[in-house]
Amino acid sequence: MSSRWLPSGLAQIRRYWDGDIGGVVFDPVSGDTHFLDALAFELLELADSHVLEVEALSRLLFEGTQALQDGEAHSRVHSALRHLQALGLLHEQFS
Repeated sequence: MSSRWLPSGLAQIRRYWDGDIGGVVFDPVSGDTHFLDALAFELLELADSHVLEVEALSRLLFEGTQALQDGEAHSRVHSALRHLQALGLLHEQFS
C-alpha cells in the first residue's frame, strides 16, 4: 500500500465491519489505534488509489443520494478528510 496521500512508512493495519459501524486502523509508527466511521474508513481506503478531490469523492461515495443533491455530501467528505488529516492518517492537502 503506497500512496502519496498516506504518511510514508505508515503500514496501517485495518479492520472493517460491514454496515455503518466503521472500522479501526492501527498505526504502528505512533502506536495509536483509531476507530473510524464508515465514511472516514472508506475515504482512507480510497486514498490508496485516488486523488483526494472533495467534489469527485463526494460524487463517487454519494452518487444517487439525497445528500449529494443537497450539497451535504461535500461537507461530510471534507469534514472526514480533515479528521483523517488531524489523526495523522493523511498527510497531503486535498482540494
